[in-house]
Amino acid sequence: DSAGIATARQGLRITGGGLDVVGVSTFNNNIMLGDDDRVIFGDGGLSDAHVRYDGSHLQFGVASGTFRVSSDGVSFVNYAGTETLAAFNNNGSNDLYYDNTKRFETTSTGAKVTGDLDVTGNIDVADNVRIKLGTGDDMSIWHDGTTTKFSDSGPVLFYGTSFTVQSPSAENIFVGTQNSSVDLYYDNSKKFETTNTGTKVTGDLEVTANVSVAGTITYENVANVDAIGISTARAGLRIT
Repeated sequence: DSAGIATARQGLRITGGGLDVVGVSTFNNNIMLGDDDRVIFGDGGLSDAHVRYDGSHLQFGVASGTFRVSSDGVSFVNYAGTETLAAFNNNGSNDLYYDNTKRFETTSTGAKVTGDLDVTGNIDVADNVRIKLGTGDDMSIWHDGTTTKFSDSGPVLFYGTSFTVQSPSAENIFVGTQNSSVDLYYDNSKKFETTNTGTKVTGDLEVTANVSVAGTITYENVANVDAIGISTARAGLRIT
């Protein structure tokens, strides 16, 4: 019980009341605090800021204002100091790591991801901003506000057992199926298709130039045929 200056050769323990120090305090050894004991900052006590260890985690509490760290560089590492978790560099990149491998970093032009990017929502890209593919940005996909465009410096290949082009209202425009037909539509109605023997047209076939046929032309359910040469019919042939 002392009023004034208290000194001790092997530590000083203060209970009740606390220690009120005016001026600079110099400690030549550790400051030991028990679990859930706090170091409190600010005139408002716990309503301002504090640091405590709850027995499992070190916690920073800032009830008023923001938590700011001022430095030209900040790094977070594991307890052993052997692996980097995150690094923030003044006038440089901000880096995030996984198992001591950098996976995300900011750059002077945006950001860079090393590895896969798993997205569970939409990827929104503004008009005339391109998604570029290939080491040399060989392929580009973009929307100019009206039309979606593809550009590539080489051939474009699509791999799949089927390929379909539809309108926004789900009407077929083109359907291609592996080991089967390729179909072309008009207003969602199939008009042209490939078959195992050739092609089939549903409706009229208008040709504006010569047609050379090295084989047989078969007409089914056709009332009139305008032909020069030999024509055959299954159920009669009318010549006018």
